[in-house]
Amino acid sequence: KINNALSAQGKNISYNRHSVIRIEVPANITNSGECSWLSENDNLVEIFFPKNSQLKTIPRGSFYSNEKLEKINIPASVTEITGNQHFNGDIALKYVTFDDGCQITTLPDRMFQNCASLETLVIPNSVTTIEAFCFTGTKKLTSLTLSANLINFGGKNFPWIQYKDEIFKIYAPDTFLANNEK
Repeated sequence: KINNALSAQGKNISYNRHSVIRIEVPANITNSGECSWLSENDNLVEIFFPKNSQLKTIPRGSFYSNEKLEKINIPASVTEITGNQHFNGDIALKYVTFDDGCQITTLPDRMFQNCASLETLVIPNSVTTIEAFCFTGTKKLTSLTLSANLINFGGKNFPWIQYKDEIFKIYAPDTFLANNEK
């Protein structure tokens, strides 16, 4: 179910990186690191994981340098995001959704680094930790809804905020605020 010159046979993929605009990742993929074809695509606009996705792990740099990527969903099956710079250089990325039932507990450092078009993000309630620099370079981010179970929020996530003219809103649950009062 992958359009424009892409054919998938399990994990073996052959296609022209210049013509694909949407990839539906096969449900049997368990580690996006097995899919080097998910990064550095010239015209890729959307990466879609089906509801029955078996993806468990998203390692470092899995989706980097897709300069036209606008939309991706993180499937509920994902339990671990390792390393950093998962979307580094995805300057057109606007929509990141975490599917219902998401099991991720940590958003690693530099996960959304240089996602200059990301405006709004809702962190799933499974997330307890957001590491430092997770949002470095997300200069259009104006609304961030934190997890109700967030315990640790790393420093230097918004070094650019002192230069913003717009209002920046962080929606934090009462439990996070109560646990982090100083």
